[in-house]
Amino acid sequence: MRRRAMVVLLWAFGSTASAEDLPTQGRLIDLQAGDAFLLCSDGLWGLISDEEIAFAVAVAPTLETALASLIAMAYNRG
Repeated sequence: MRRRAMVVLLWAFGSTASAEDLPTQGRLIDLQAGDAFLLCSDGLWGLISDEEIAFAVAVAPTLETALASLIAMAYNRG
């Protein structure tokens, strides 16, 4: 499953195929002002749990601080 998810990201960002040819999965979510998305490469994904990512973002004073913390955790783990 992990391998397939990484391939989907490669297809989405590096493929010359049309959008109709790419496998997709979607769902509707309610967004509020200030909501943010964090797209993780395999440098974070697999090394840091979803719960740790959520905690780092929740407690950091800025997104930049959260990202610096997550990058440091990833370097320390692998």
